[in-house]
Amino acid sequence: MKIVVIEDERKTRAGIIRLIGKLSRDYEVVGEAEDGRAGLALILQLQPDVVILDVQMPVMNGLEMLEELKRSGNGSKLVILSGHSEFEYARQAIRLGACEYLMKPITADDLEKTLGQLHQTIVLETLFGAERSDNRDSSRVRLAPDRPLWAAAIHPCNADEYRLQQAWPLLREKISRTAPEAVLLLERAADGSFVLLGQTGAWDGIGRPAFANQLIGEAEAVLRDCGLNDIVWTWRTVERLSVLPERLGDLFELQCWAIVIGNRIQLEDIAAAERACMPLQYPFSLEIKAKKAISGSNKGSITETARQFLDECFRESHHPQDILEACYRFASSVLHVRGQLEQSGFEYQGGKELLLAISEARTRHGLEQALLAVAAKAASEGPAAETYGLLVNKALHMARERYAQGITLEESATALNITPEYLSTLINKETGKTFTAHLKEMRICRAKELLLSGKLKAFEIGVRVGYADSKYFCRVFKEHTGMTPVEYQKKN
Repeated sequence: MKIVVIEDERKTRAGIIRLIGKLSRDYEVVGEAEDGRAGLALILQLQPDVVILDVQMPVMNGLEMLEELKRSGNGSKLVILSGHSEFEYARQAIRLGACEYLMKPITADDLEKTLGQLHQTIVLETLFGAERSDNRDSSRVRLAPDRPLWAAAIHPCNADEYRLQQAWPLLREKISRTAPEAVLLLERAADGSFVLLGQTGAWDGIGRPAFANQLIGEAEAVLRDCGLNDIVWTWRTVERLSVLPERLGDLFELQCWAIVIGNRIQLEDIAAAERACMPLQYPFSLEIKAKKAISGSNKGSITETARQFLDECFRESHHPQDILEACYRFASSVLHVRGQLEQSGFEYQGGKELLLAISEARTRHGLEQALLAVAAKAASEGPAAETYGLLVNKALHMARERYAQGITLEESATALNITPEYLSTLINKETGKTFTAHLKEMRICRAKELLLSGKLKAFEIGVRVGYADSKYFCRVFKEHTGMTPVEYQKKN
């Protein structure tokens, strides 16, 4: 924590600097000044974390300097030094943005307490932002800067905002009752995680405070009462307060290990698990099986194939990121193939959210649910058919039934007892496409299914969908998909 001291009395200034050096190795005095104007220039140049300044100084007094700092938008924490006769000055300083004031003569205890609280506030603001770190817990619990502490991250998986807001005050009340002056509870804005910090009590053999199991059990009970059942805990020790942002960042990254070693994770557990990890051979045969199920008539087997895929990923010890990447690849491929069989962007209708759920899964249960949701999407019949007028619906139904036999607009109009011109106008008006365009889409969609099944050659598929001329079929297929039938088959 960088500190600037501004005090016109040389001996007092030297004494403060000497005392700061004894309080913590994380406190560094980066500058000093004997008047307000020189101090202001120093603050704007060095941008320190904390400024300790006297109210009464020559050239520019402390209050004038505070006004200038406020106008400049400087974010340093300001501590005012004041004598008893200058109490009104101190009150004005607080209104101008000072965080605290100390009465002269300064005692070591007062300075240690003030700087310790500011150091804790700065670290927590770095982690969570000013709004999230400013709560009653941060002032109730004081973390010593040079002592080791423990940190626990609680991540409720797939939690909605309502349940998180419901759980937050209840969890805070429970923690404050269990360890009223020992544990600091904070909320992490990014993903709804909660963070516990503490420095208290005897430590057990696995690097947690002795009351950790009780604390976890009571906190989990609160979260489950709020409907948050899938919870991941990660724990680690931290050498000192100043390195907390870096260590806590590591702790959040370790949450994915819950996929393979359970919902309560100790940093030391991961080292052993990582040593046991083997390279994951991607189950490509199961991806092919799923694709064939989609393109055939057995879409119901996709769910079973997805379960087999997941079981294969967990058959041996693998790194959780390898498992997540394999599941993401499988899901992406399945959704892409399903989308190729539709007339318009099926894989994008909710597909991105499904893939995101896989990449953000933090437990095996959560990953399984996300992958099965993809399987259900792939096995569905796709977007509901649009409802048109009676005549148009009948015409399109006949086209779907007889596109392979080469049904024409005239034949459809005759069957409906209307003129071809009138039917053409109705179809164009209600669907935005011509009758011929609908026929082409139906034929290409079926051609894709047959190509993915791998049972027929391209020219045979062309005949099956109504194109007797194989060259014409290839040209139409490429116009529609951007690739030839053979290229499409190889790519998918």
